[in-house]
Amino acid sequence: MLQARMEQLHDRVPPTYATLEATEDGVLLRAYDDSLDHMARFLVSLGCPFTIMQPVALIDEMRSLAEKLALQADQSRSVTITNE
Repeated sequence: MLQARMEQLHDRVPPTYATLEATEDGVLLRAYDDSLDHMARFLVSLGCPFTIMQPVALIDEMRSLAEKLALQADQSRSVTITNE
């Protein structure tokens, strides 16, 4: 299963952006990004569970992104689409 996860991530993670390392606990991704917003969106786009080890500020950025997405979903739900 770890090998399959590594292959999946290798297809999605550019080597110029991050490195991937197989560990006993899963795959360790080390990214090189100065934008926490971009990093949060990138992690979500991978479509797999993850744990943020550092920087701690990325956890707050992830919460902020989740709140924005929830708001967008709520606003979308309130829109009535009619066929004309």
